[in-house]
Amino acid sequence: MYLPLCCRVFFLCSMGVVGGLNGVCEAHDDTLRKTDVKTTPDVVIYRGSYPGWPWVAKTPMGRLLCVWREGTVHEYSPDGRLMLSSSDNGGTTWTMAKTILDVPHVDDRNVALLCLSDTEYLVTFNSFMQDQVSRVWVMQTDDGGKSWSIPQMILNEDARTRAAAVRLTNGDLVLQYYRGAGEEALLAISTDRGCRWTTRAIPNAPGFMGDEWDFLELADRSIVGILRNAAPTANSESRGWFYKTASRDHGRTWTQPTRTDLRDVRSTSPAQLFLHQGKPVVLYSNARKVSVVMATTDDPELVRWNVDQQQLCYIYLSDGVPINDGSYPVSVPLFEDRRLVVDYVHDGDSRTISGYIVDMSDLFKGRK
Repeated sequence: MYLPLCCRVFFLCSMGVVGGLNGVCEAHDDTLRKTDVKTTPDVVIYRGSYPGWPWVAKTPMGRLLCVWREGTVHEYSPDGRLMLSSSDNGGTTWTMAKTILDVPHVDDRNVALLCLSDTEYLVTFNSFMQDQVSRVWVMQTDDGGKSWSIPQMILNEDARTRAAAVRLTNGDLVLQYYRGAGEEALLAISTDRGCRWTTRAIPNAPGFMGDEWDFLELADRSIVGILRNAAPTANSESRGWFYKTASRDHGRTWTQPTRTDLRDVRSTSPAQLFLHQGKPVVLYSNARKVSVVMATTDDPELVRWNVDQQQLCYIYLSDGVPINDGSYPVSVPLFEDRRLVVDYVHDGDSRTISGYIVDMSDLFKGRK
């Protein structure tokens, strides 16, 4: 549900968790009720010990596929494994989760899935060892997940994944990932349907070091990425801003990242980019572990976004208190202006992969 900026700021400030967009709470709206904001998920896809970092995708025929990591703690879990569930009724109900990869004493995590067809999927993930070293891998299925190929390593260096690979209009597959614990944003390009991959790097910039990111191919075939910044920050004023980079040669070279006006005021977690009605939309947590929003842009450079008219998708708790862990939202279209946002939500003893149905119609009101 959409709320004007003054209502959103008042709600979060009244709960004592955000303090306004610039650290000062000045907006007031005495008519706002807690029921004006979605605070409970529409569907729980999975309950587990420590599920996290989900991804959701849609086949050409409309089946929804959700993947995530199940483990025991946030960090290294020796039994960390990749899980998969599906829905054939628009996300209303989901199949019992099944394990698609579980290497002993390896934390298989940060999984994402690209549907190449109704039965061909490309899964990306990274292994994570007790010594905190990771490797990036891909594996494929051509029978709808009944069997999987042997995982293929992308880069024999410490690197980690987040978003699913993207198939460009020229047929290339492009996988976005990052080096180490946020040292440099990377991507791998395959021109032969995932058999061989070539790695490229996104340049760092003053005050910026590449981390988890996602990108979008536009109608003119240029690519725009939104990146999480992993550079050490000296104070709260420089924390949480997202950066933008672009490529006009199918991902071979990229511009130096530029700071956008998108920000997570509490910390930072990765954003998702997608097109809706042909227009770019960004999905991200504007206050990590508190709330998730969507925003559009009228800026052809995708640097300035309509943050004063962004749509509040949900607040995790009705009192606005941060949850224990979460805020890695990713989404998939359902029908018309509705979209399913999937997130991991940990609060107290409840640890779930959950879905929120968001009506985006108000986000585009008055826009051409």
